[in-house]
Amino acid sequence: MKLGLDSYSTRNSGLDPVGVLELASTLGLDGVLFELSPFRSFRDEELARIRRTAEQRGLYCHLGMGSIFSWHPMAAKGRELLAEAGYDVTVPDARLVIYHLEVARKLGSPLLRVVAGNLFTRDEGYDMTALAHQAVAILREACKAAEDLGLRTALENHADFTVRELLSIHARVGS
Repeated sequence: MKLGLDSYSTRNSGLDPVGVLELASTLGLDGVLFELSPFRSFRDEELARIRRTAEQRGLYCHLGMGSIFSWHPMAAKGRELLAEAGYDVTVPDARLVIYHLEVARKLGSPLLRVVAGNLFTRDEGYDMTALAHQAVAILREACKAAEDLGLRTALENHADFTVRELLSIHARVGS
């Protein structure tokens, strides 16, 4: 078993990804699961610097994105980082997930952790059945791309879908 740090726990620290990796190393941890808050850029040179730091310190580096739904507020940071790095963010949602997969690969992450919504999604009156259908369509395309890149996607329960709904999504994606 490996013990790592989720960068969400450092989100108010002002640390950039290299700083988070250095903290994990200092604490004797094995790696970091990055969510997007410490990132300031997805440009290739910045991703290479982060990957190099992780490799030099012998740390794993996993990437998690915000929502797979571009309309969701949790998707905004990812779109901003992608746009700043020159990606076209006017593309369909599945393509945005695939762009995040490309970022994960550049970081040396074997996976991309994704979420759909958050704990407010259901309470805000969204049709969860319709969202599940949309998630399946997005994830089918993204999981195929992940496989082609030698990566995996991991759908996190983010207090939006029930366990039964997540199991149904997983079964229908077929990945």
